[in-house]
Amino acid sequence: MAEQQNAIQVVKAQDLGLAQFESAELRTIVQDNVGAGGITEFDLDRVRVPAGGVTTWTIPTLEGEQETKELTGVIVYWREPRAYWAKSFDETGGGTPPDCYSPDGVHGYGKPGGLCAKCKYAEFGSAERGRGQACKQMRLLFMLRPGAMLPIVVVAPPTSIKPLKQYFLRLAANGKPYWSVVTKLLLEKTKNQDGIAYSRIVPQLGGVLDAEAAEKMRQYAEAIRPALEAVQITQEDVGGEQA
Repeated sequence: MAEQQNAIQVVKAQDLGLAQFESAELRTIVQDNVGAGGITEFDLDRVRVPAGGVTTWTIPTLEGEQETKELTGVIVYWREPRAYWAKSFDETGGGTPPDCYSPDGVHGYGKPGGLCAKCKYAEFGSAERGRGQACKQMRLLFMLRPGAMLPIVVVAPPTSIKPLKQYFLRLAANGKPYWSVVTKLLLEKTKNQDGIAYSRIVPQLGGVLDAEAAEKMRQYAEAIRPALEAVQITQEDVGGEQA
């Protein structure tokens, strides 16, 4: 199915189900299925890191939820926003908009607002539980899986940001845009300083797209990006984080 080059798998367009993929076709299908309002921040399927050190992902499919040891696909976009809720998830039950939100992790809007780097809620130890931050910084990965036309949102908690940054930096060091490679996301069990088990994302290179597939993915990423910029962190995303 795929060629081998220096032990790195070279992935072709048809391997990802992209042979017939065009931006115009994507827009038509989305409009027919979603309507004129387009994709909102709550529409795409979300996949969250499980609690308690579980090393299996649960993903939504047409046939229902399925479990898998790894998520494989192409990351077409990513963001690293912040969000702060004055009341805990236990108090609100979720579904409550944040009191302060930062789409870029730099400037917060709401209460208290201002520069995130100078905010007391961004300090480690400010969380109600654990040693983490009251204002959670998450990384949202928009992953297009083989055969799909819309990405899923993989919500990476604070404890998974460092390994993801290292992976992205290694790609950059080798001249590979993140959308030009196949990425595998696995989970490992570890513990925090208080001995509480949690799960952490382990990213791995799953293959490099050939020139045709890379160009198609670049065009796809550009076409879908405006819709993905609206996606935000929800309180359900951070409810169980034990940083």
